[in-house]
Amino acid sequence: MDWEDNAAQSSFREDVANFVRERLPAYYAERGDSVETAVAGPMTWYTDRASEDEEVRAAAKEWADALAERGWIAPH
Repeated sequence: MDWEDNAAQSSFREDVANFVRERLPAYYAERGDSVETAVAGPMTWYTDRASEDEEVRAAAKEWADALAERGWIAPH
C-alpha cells in the first residue's frame, strides 16, 4: 500500500489546512482546537449550537457557515 499523497490529495490536504487556519473561529482556536481536530475531531462545535452561552453559539454558527460555504456540512 502506498501511503504517500498523490498531487491531488496533497493539494486538498493543504487547502483544508489553510481553510481551517483562516476560518476557524477565535473561540475554538483560543481553546486549542487544531487543524487536525477542527473538521471532525473532538471539537464540539455541533453541540455548541445549542449552548446557553451566546458567544459559544455564535462561534458554532460561524464555523458551520464556513463549512457550509465549502459544501463540507450536511444535515443529519
